[in-house]
Amino acid sequence: MCDIDLLDATQEMDIERESDGMLATVRIEKHRFHFYLQAIGVISGKVQEETIQFEVESSSDLPNIPEIPNFVVKSDFQDKETAIVKVGSVIPLNSEIEVLGSYSERVQATFQEDNIILDTVPCLQNQPCEVTFPFTVILILRNGESHREALLTFEEEKTKNTNF
Repeated sequence: MCDIDLLDATQEMDIERESDGMLATVRIEKHRFHFYLQAIGVISGKVQEETIQFEVESSSDLPNIPEIPNFVVKSDFQDKETAIVKVGSVIPLNSEIEVLGSYSERVQATFQEDNIILDTVPCLQNQPCEVTFPFTVILILRNGESHREALLTFEEEKTKNTNF
């Protein structure tokens, strides 16, 4: 019996291969990766979708990344905004941190001791950013063969309307 709703796309992201426009949808849960792939039949040329599920076992010495609430940011990405996520223990100095996903260029991640620092990356001046909210990226903390991951969802700041 499947314990997930395969039609629930709230924690998924699409990755498009630039060379031919083919799509893969990635969904990460606590200990599972789900890839939904589009494939073109070699003989028929028809697009076919397949689901591949990977179970991930981790015996990592890296701290767990806590469940992270949605981040609310300004929609124009003109200002740098920062969020700090405290993890359960000090992150080893030789670790690497990476952000993956459709709008990963809008988010920069670093770490210091037991904190993960997330900064929004402002757009170039006088050049609007094309961002569709909400969007989700994957945060990966890696040290050698060990890794931890978390989903980060960004929402648009709601503007307040003042009526007189």
